[in-house]
Amino acid sequence: MRKERFLPAIPFALATVYLFLTEQIRDTGVGTQISARTFPRLLSVALVIGAILWFLEASREAKRGQSPPQPVVAQGGWGHIWVIAAVIAWTGFYFLAFQPLGYLLATTAYLLPLMIYFNRGRWAANILTSVLYPIGSFYLFSHILGVPIPNGVIPERFFG
Repeated sequence: MRKERFLPAIPFALATVYLFLTEQIRDTGVGTQISARTFPRLLSVALVIGAILWFLEASREAKRGQSPPQPVVAQGGWGHIWVIAAVIAWTGFYFLAFQPLGYLLATTAYLLPLMIYFNRGRWAANILTSVLYPIGSFYLFSHILGVPIPNGVIPERFFG
């Protein structure tokens, strides 16, 4: 068996340890629906799901005899340093634009160029991900979990 099939065990083990440590957190008894354990539990579940999906993908590729996908940036040289620097700078612009533009616009504007660069040639998937992820996460956090998120330039009436 190839080592790529065993790599998902690392995030799975981390999620297990993280979930165990999460359960050691004492509730404050403040009486809210969201306890101090809610977000760590969600993160643990997401990490376990990601590890399982990674394992399934690695197993499928091993059965087909495919090699793992090649990185977008060629190994060696200084090209990868410029990509890393550009992503860091773009993330800085995202932090600066987050409050004035609001979560939806800033996150869409942040994700779209990154998706286009790192997931080349898949325009529909890139655009849909860059638009639907911010909408879905905004709805989850603002409407379901009750977390205040900046609207920015979008009027309040659109968030009803």
